[in-house]
Amino acid sequence: MKIDWDILWESVKEPLRILIFALIGWLLTVIVPQLPPAVGAIVALLLKFIDELLHQSSKVQSKAKQNTGWLGLKGLTNF
Repeated sequence: MKIDWDILWESVKEPLRILIFALIGWLLTVIVPQLPPAVGAIVALLLKFIDELLHQSSKVQSKAKQNTGWLGLKGLTNF
């Protein structure tokens, strides 16, 4: 059985994004111990929302061939 690395990479991208955002939220609660743990989860959700917003905006712009400005990003993680 041959592994298609492109399909594997596409399958792993989304869990990696979520892991990165969760780590950022967790690090925030470690750096600022006064924050409740729920703040880390909220930060992770907000980052995921912003990432998805940028990703969807870049899809719309690429269809219109206007890949300029901060909306030209693929997302926060950029992969």
